[in-house]
Amino acid sequence: MFAPGSKVKLEVSAGPAAEAAVEPERPRTPSDEKPRATDVGTSGPELRPRRLDWAALLKRVFEVDVLHCGKCGGRRKVTAFIPSGERARETLERLGIVATAPPIAQARAPPEQLEWAY
Repeated sequence: MFAPGSKVKLEVSAGPAAEAAVEPERPRTPSDEKPRATDVGTSGPELRPRRLDWAALLKRVFEVDVLHCGKCGGRRKVTAFIPSGERARETLERLGIVATAPPIAQARAPPEQLEWAY
C-alpha cells in the first residue's frame, strides 16, 4: 500500500496536507535521465542519474569499491564483459584460476524443537 502507484496510499498517509503535496506524475523523457550541459552550474535541485552502475551498487550495498586498485590506489577500468559461461571458463583457465564452483554440501536436518510447558 506504500508503493508509488498504490491507489490507497493517500488514505494511509499523513492526511490532507499529504494529498496537497502530491504532484501528478508526468511521463519520463530522455532528458530526465542525464543532466544536460546547460544544467551545469544552475541553482536548481541536484540532478543525478536514475540508475546506478553495478560498481556503485556494490559499493552502496557491501561498502566495497570494486574499481579501487589496492596496489596503486588508482581507478580500474572495465575492459571486457563476458556474458557466456563457457568463454568465462576458458578465460579463467587460461589465467590459471580455478573455474569450477566448490561442491555443494549436503542438507542437514532441521534443529530440534524445544518443548515448552505452558
